[in-house]
Amino acid sequence: MKRDTVFHKILVQTEFSCISQCNCCTEIQIQYKNILLALDWKSLVTFIKRLDDAPESSNYYIIETSSQRDKNPSHSDFAATGMFLTVEEAKEFRHLLHLACERVDLEMIFRNTIHAN
Repeated sequence: MKRDTVFHKILVQTEFSCISQCNCCTEIQIQYKNILLALDWKSLVTFIKRLDDAPESSNYYIIETSSQRDKNPSHSDFAATGMFLTVEEAKEFRHLLHLACERVDLEMIFRNTIHAN
């Protein structure tokens, strides 16, 4: 009998999103509509804080996801990357990320390995 190996634990899944955690390296992988991100736990918390602090326009949010302007050249040719979200998308995205963090926190509580942040 062949055993199926599960590489990712699904934290949140909706019609247009999936947030999962890699079982081997604990990286958080985020797919929301046409946005794809992979972050470690600390970077995810920092990203959520950046999203929470992003200035809201009447119609949209623009969130810078990375900047290489003041650093050594990266493996890509991009100086900076970002995302454009409507106000409603930003609210939904933020809610999904917070829900995923709560699920990771609960699991860590059950395993007694909670992060300090």
